[in-house]
Amino acid sequence: MARNQQEDFDKLSKKLREQGEVTIVNLVELLGMDYVKGLGDYVENLFSTWIKAGRIERTKTGLRWIEKEQKISIPDWDLSEPTLDSEIKEAIRKILLKHRDKKDIWTPQELSEEIYKDSNPEKVSMVDAMVKLMVDVQKVDDGYKLYDRDFITNMSALTIRNIEMVQEEWATLQATSLLTTFLGNTIIVKKSPVRLNLYILMIALSGIRKSLPIQQIFELILKKVGEILKKDFKLPTKSSVEGFITKMDEDGNHEGVIVAHEFSGVFKKARQDGYQSDALEFMSENYDGIAYDRTTITHGQQKVENVYVNILSATTPYFLKKVMDEDFFTQGTGNRFIYNYFDIEDVKLPSEKEEDIEKDVENIFSEKEYNVITADIENYAKELAMLYQKVNKWLTKLIMSKEAGIMWRKFEIKSLKKWKQLMKDTFNWKGNIVNRYPLMALKLSGIYCVSRNYDSILRAQKKEDLQGIAITEGDMERAIDTVMLHHKHLKQLLLVREKVNVKQEEVKSYKDRARAFIMYLKEFPNDMAKQGDLFRIQTITTDSNMMVRYLEIALDEGWYKVVDKTTIKDKEEMKRLGVGTRSVVYQWVK
Repeated sequence: MARNQQEDFDKLSKKLREQGEVTIVNLVELLGMDYVKGLGDYVENLFSTWIKAGRIERTKTGLRWIEKEQKISIPDWDLSEPTLDSEIKEAIRKILLKHRDKKDIWTPQELSEEIYKDSNPEKVSMVDAMVKLMVDVQKVDDGYKLYDRDFITNMSALTIRNIEMVQEEWATLQATSLLTTFLGNTIIVKKSPVRLNLYILMIALSGIRKSLPIQQIFELILKKVGEILKKDFKLPTKSSVEGFITKMDEDGNHEGVIVAHEFSGVFKKARQDGYQSDALEFMSENYDGIAYDRTTITHGQQKVENVYVNILSATTPYFLKKVMDEDFFTQGTGNRFIYNYFDIEDVKLPSEKEEDIEKDVENIFSEKEYNVITADIENYAKELAMLYQKVNKWLTKLIMSKEAGIMWRKFEIKSLKKWKQLMKDTFNWKGNIVNRYPLMALKLSGIYCVSRNYDSILRAQKKEDLQGIAITEGDMERAIDTVMLHHKHLKQLLLVREKVNVKQEEVKSYKDRARAFIMYLKEFPNDMAKQGDLFRIQTITTDSNMMVRYLEIALDEGWYKVVDKTTIKDKEEMKRLGVGTRSVVYQWVK
């Protein structure tokens, strides 16, 4: 009698999922049949694809469901469907990970046979294409093998592969910032309680893809990890000290990263109150992990413990002239940043060769390529969520190897000698910068240690699995190299600083802010509002003189018109009427 195999399959898989392990006899009885020779084979044949894929395994008495292997999809994929690329990559990763102790190297034919139970040329070609896109797989002889990923190296490679013209050092710093965001506030270097948070700032001209990798990779992963863990890791970008403390206190969220696509305005506002402003001091405290403790009229005394704040931002050379002065470093905030400078000469333009252009176009407008990067972002988000949980639960301290400790100590002594030499001139701000380098190296060595042990942490099943993780001499050497590269960039920035055309940068900056300010007209009825209503918004700036400046720029650009008893187009006439007159009505020019 013919049987409905799909119905039988559904019944048996449900039973296995519910009970975990079931005898062949019981499964056959579930089908309403007596156990006779051959029916056991029938049951096993129903599950053969899942047995081979590692979702079910045979025991002495029957079959056992393997819950942890569910991500491997059953065969018979439609190769014409591009959305399945991510499933193929996931299956390849699972196979290489599961069998790495028994079989290290796999050919595309072997992987195709394991995934599809078939190795015809079309399927082998698909597997070969997918495995080449996996940053954690390397080519060995005629096959491929999975290696322990260094998170920063692999994430940087992912960024460079998908964002054209991005600078390698900038991609690396973003990967570093992404990793340290999820290390939480419990990791400390044993030498002293040093948290591994970082302040990172890139300075480059407009149009050099400063923000694109942040938007298309960094922030997407940040958001998805937050969704998985139900915790917002993105901290307020623009806020008063009081507002920042209040939000952190209300949300109970004391850790994360401030992602600012244009940071000049934040610092400029902080500097308006003069040297040693409250905002700059607050930024320095964030870096050092000092508890927020402020008394305000509105909220009284507020104290937030265990703060862990990172900053990742990019800005234009305007920052150099208007913010990055000696006071910025003497006060201390400027000394806490890792700087990256991207000169226009460093930009690598795409190839002009006809064949390269054709290949680029295929990738740029390919839904398949979009699905591949989307899958990579999804996978990294899941992994970072897992890393965050295991690090905060099990890896509460990083120990320092003797060799790494000696290397760091020598670097510290060398830095102190340079600091002492520079400080012979009273309050030499360059001495303050050098004095921060040992701490910066200490933080980076811990981050690089976690990055290097990324896969080991993900595979850990208990706290004891992470006991051997320690900062090595290699981690420290890498950290010191990064600090010295940062020093090189900082020296470049100080030279470039003298050549910055502030007026040109300032005009562009003012125009952007003027347009943003006047755009609020569109939120009022008929796109019209009194000046007083606009001034009360106080979103762009609280400085009334700056608002007047924005209004003048916006009028020059023709973005609005002044409406009183008559329509006034002449700027001088508008001034006569009175820019400071809050009863003047403005209307957006569509």
